[in-house]
Amino acid sequence: DGEPEVYLCLLAYPLSRDEAPSVAQRLKLSVRRTQAWEQTVALREQLAEIAQPDLTPSALYRGLGCFLPTAVCAVAIGTDYEPARERLRLYLNELVSQRTNLRGDDLIALGIPQGPEVGLRLRQLLDARLDGLVKDRADEVALVRRWAAEHSAERT
Repeated sequence: DGEPEVYLCLLAYPLSRDEAPSVAQRLKLSVRRTQAWEQTVALREQLAEIAQPDLTPSALYRGLGCFLPTAVCAVAIGTDYEPARERLRLYLNELVSQRTNLRGDDLIALGIPQGPEVGLRLRQLLDARLDGLVKDRADEVALVRRWAAEHSAERT
């Protein structure tokens, strides 16, 4: 179902940032397709950063999260730069679908104060999961309990 969109984005792959919008306009692409088209070009220009060996899976996830999956897929197909291709495939095949076992209510029940800290800790928990620091629900609970204990120690 997404394949035609990926092929369309592959047409944009060799274009410059200046050329992409005008070609998309001439093709009368929809707003969403134009966005994917332009993101393909923008992402292609970031391949060196994506291929950095010290880039953690969580940093890769955060960096690619603003790109449409069709653009990421098109760049993974279009690039000959194998280190970047591997990272893009890792994102598409594994990272993008990762979720934590715990939710906001679970964090509150484990002692994280209600409010913005819950969202922050959920993001940190997902990062820990992406980076392999926690593997299952028990690991997540242990990490959250440690954060809650640190928080209560700070308050006393």
